[in-house]
Parts: sequence; structure tokens; C-alpha cells
Amino acid sequence: MSSPSLDAIADPREREAHFVHDVYNEIAPHFSSTRYKPWPIVEEFLLSRKDHSIGIDIGCGNGKYLGVNPKLYIIGSDRSIGLIECAKKISNDRYEVSLADGLNLPHPNGAFDFAISIAVIHHFSTKERRIKAIEEIMSKIKSNGELLVYCWALEQEKSRRGYKSGDEQDVLVPWVTQKKKQSKGTNKASSSDQPEEGMGVEAPVVEKNINYRYYHLYRQGELEQDIGEVPGCVISKAGYEKDNCRVTETSFSESKLPIINNGTYLRTRSVDLIVEKFIQKFEEVQIVSLGGGSDTRAFRLLDKHPTKLRYIEIDFEDSCRIKKLSIENDSNLSRITNCALPKLDPTSKEEFQNINSNYVSERYCLLGIDLRQLPYAGSPEAESLNSILDKSKPTLILSECVLCYLSEEENTAVVQFWVKMFKESTTHFSFLMYEPMSLNDTFGETMATNLAKRGINLMTFQKYPTLASKVSFLVDECGLQRAFATDIATVGGYNETHQQDEWIDTLDRNRIRQLELIDEVEEIVLLFKHYCICFGEYSQSISSSLVEDVSQYQWVCSKSL
Repeated sequence: MSSPSLDAIADPREREAHFVHDVYNEIAPHFSSTRYKPWPIVEEFLLSRKDHSIGIDIGCGNGKYLGVNPKLYIIGSDRSIGLIECAKKISNDRYEVSLADGLNLPHPNGAFDFAISIAVIHHFSTKERRIKAIEEIMSKIKSNGELLVYCWALEQEKSRRGYKSGDEQDVLVPWVTQKKKQSKGTNKASSSDQPEEGMGVEAPVVEKNINYRYYHLYRQGELEQDIGEVPGCVISKAGYEKDNCRVTETSFSESKLPIINNGTYLRTRSVDLIVEKFIQKFEEVQIVSLGGGSDTRAFRLLDKHPTKLRYIEIDFEDSCRIKKLSIENDSNLSRITNCALPKLDPTSKEEFQNINSNYVSERYCLLGIDLRQLPYAGSPEAESLNSILDKSKPTLILSECVLCYLSEEENTAVVQFWVKMFKESTTHFSFLMYEPMSLNDTFGETMATNLAKRGINLMTFQKYPTLASKVSFLVDECGLQRAFATDIATVGGYNETHQQDEWIDTLDRNRIRQLELIDEVEEIVLLFKHYCICFGEYSQSISSSLVEDVSQYQWVCSKSL
């Protein structure tokens, strides 16, 4: 029986569907039974990761690498539902695995410390798709995260396959399965039955089934060239493993564009200025950060203000668990937060999920809560929060690019929840928000389109497109007494019509601009005008208001009841 021809299927997606996806689904149980021992270099890579790091295994197969290092949290994905089922069965559902397309991964961008992709990339049938697959994985790991890639090499003369330089690189590799069946007309005998003398027993017939898998065999140096096509990749190690696979370890060293670094500084600096004004205004204060994530502002402020500040961070449960582990395993963070809990060392998904996502101390609280559930009266989330917050203290709610991901109704309900909770019980309540806005212009439309392509939907981007609509939202819809708003272009001193009342003094502004020179000032102004910082408050008296304190900064727009 001759092997099929690759030329019969020209479309790369159809070729991969026929010679990769369908095949692995069919041979999954048999294939899985032959894949149980980790390759040494992959094992070494995983064991060298920092404890409690989070990684992804793209093309995880039966999940044999997910448990190599029990101190890691690894999410696996594969295009074969058959292999995913094998992974679930082998691990008794201990691992986090899902069906996923390697060119459209469901994982969040920049969220993982490392990634592995073992014997996967060579199954994509064009150079463009192989590079796109590498780029897709790289987009999921953090700056300076690492990716380990294994692919079949062309030069493997010493192996049983015998491929060598000069051979075809796009090949179909057979996978043979066999099963025995009794020939027709014979009776199936059990192992205990003995044939009568003179009676012949016909031997079982061996039935072979051959499936052909597509591979691209990488010639020496080719994988490095493909990785070099991906922006931000730096190859740290490359070599062969047992003459049959090319292994390349890459380090993702991402250099942010100067315009991004500049914007990040202006965002952080402007938020810090308002937060410090709030802390200095009162003897004791409380800050609640919505969607705290990996933000470290809490630790810096708690260390600076050890006696007057209480800091509460709210995020999804898994994010809180990760942060809790970081605190408990770092002596300095434990000191700052007064953490007295023993160090946790989860060795499985179940142990990680069983960690209480909440951490409550006198100075610092970490709460695993879905913000969208807070407005519902009597909800467990609201009850949990009520037992922890001190409603008598002046309180600042901080939201940096969080509420913009909620629906219009959820966005309004969440802000109203906080206003209602504090406006009658404390002398002062503030809401500080940093968000993008569309300005109803072409640039805003382009922003929305680009974000949508990355799976990001800013649901209130068009609902509140301007500074005026932002302050109206806080005052008219949410019930704050007064609100102020400005764009980041003004914060950075790029707005010629607002040169007085600078946010950042001239010396500091010039210092930042000289660190990374930006030629296209028009471009930076256009981008920064689409990001805003908004401050709203409700105070019981003029003496408890922050209006005078924040008025030293230039606000483009304001509104009062």
C-alpha cells in the first residue's frame, strides 16, 4: 500500500486537519501509551523554574510534562480532543487542560512565566504558520519569560528514521497500529481450552492500520531563523537531542516602545500623586484597589505609611491565591503586610485550588471576589466585604483599567455600590480611576479594532468616550458630589493650552523624556489624549474635601452637583 501524497491537499488548514488533527484523534490512546517518559532537557527546564511559577504547555498531549515539577502551576492545551481526554484520564482530572488551536490560543497575553511546546510546531504545514504559532505562544508569556521548543530535525542519520541533509523536509510519517482478530469460520477459544488431538487451530489474523502524520523536518539553523522572525525573541540555547529533534530554548526579552514606557510612567506618577494627597489629608485611611492583580503599589505604600494606612486588594480568586503565595514566601512582603501564616507549598492543581484566596490582617487584606457580584444585596461577596471594611475611615477606591472591562450596567452598579456603602458613613470617600477613552475619533476606532483582534473588549469605551462624559458618569449616574478629569497628554505636559498647574515639574519631565527620545511628538500626544485619570469624591464637609489639595494639578474637565 503506497503512502498518500501531500500534493493532494493544497490548503494548509485542510492538510493539517487531515494529516495531523484527525490522525491524533484516531491514534490518541495508542499514542498516549507510548508517551510516558519525560525527555531529559524538558525535565531539566521545568525543574529549573522558580517555585510557584505559572506556565503553559502548548500541545501537551497526554500531559506527561504537567506533573514533572509539582511546585509549578502549568496549564496544558492541545488540538486533539482524544489526547486531552487521555491527559484527564491519566491524571484523574488533576491537571488544567483544554482544547485549543495553536494559532489562536485562549490564554491571556503576557500572563505566564514560561512555556513549553514539545514536538508541535513541525506539524504546521507552512513557514508562515509555523512562525505564527511561535509568535502566538510568545505573546502569552511575560517579558523575560522563557519558551522551550522541540521540533524534529532533518539531520538524523543515526536514528532509525534515517533522514539526512538534502532529503525532503515536508514528509508524511506513518503510525502503525495492530490488532489481532480471529479469522472467519473459526471458534474463539479461551486460554484454558485445549484443542483435541488432530484438530488444527487457525492462528489469529493481525490487522494493521496505518495513519500518516505530517511533519516539517527542520534543517540545521532553520528553527533559529523562524524564531528570529518573531519580534522580541532572543535565543539563549540551541542544539540536538538524540539526533532526532532540534531543541531551541528562547528567552523573550521584550523591549517596550519608548511611547509605552513614557505612558506607563505618567499613569503611575499621576495615580501616586493623588493617592499621596489622600493619605496625607487624614490621620488614618483605607484604600481599596479593584483588580489589584500583580500590582505592587500596596507594599510600597504600606512600607512608607506603617501606622495610618490599611490596604485592601480585590481580584479573582486565582489571582489572589498567586499573590498570597508570593507574600507568604517572601520575608520582606510578609513583614510589610504583617503576614504570620506558614509558607504554603502546593504540589498540585487541587492543592492550589484549596488555598483560601482571602488573607486578612490589620494592615492588609486580599479578597478573592468577583466585582460583578458585589451590587447584589445579600450576596456572599458583599457580606464578606462588609465584615472586613472599616466604613468609618476615609476611603479611596482605586480602579486602573478594570471597570472598563465590565458591561455598561455592571460598571454603573459597581461604582454605585461603593458610593452607597461609604457616602453616609465616613467623612470622606474618593474614587480614582484610570481608563482609556475613544474620543469618538478615528484613532479611537483603530484602538478598539486592534484590541478586539487580541480578544479584548472594552465595553464602556464608546459609552463614555470623553472627559465630559466621564465626570458626568461619576456625578450624575453614580452620585458623587464632584468629579475631575484630565488626559495623560496634559499630565505629561504635552497639552499647550494647559501649561499652568503642572502635574510633573519641568526637571522631572525633561529627565523622563531624555531617557528614551521620542521623535513623533504628534503621535504621543494623540495616544495620550485617549487615556484619562478621573477623580471623584463625596465629603461631609469642606474641611474633609480633597478639592483644594488636588486643585494644584491641571484638570481639563470638572463637574459638581
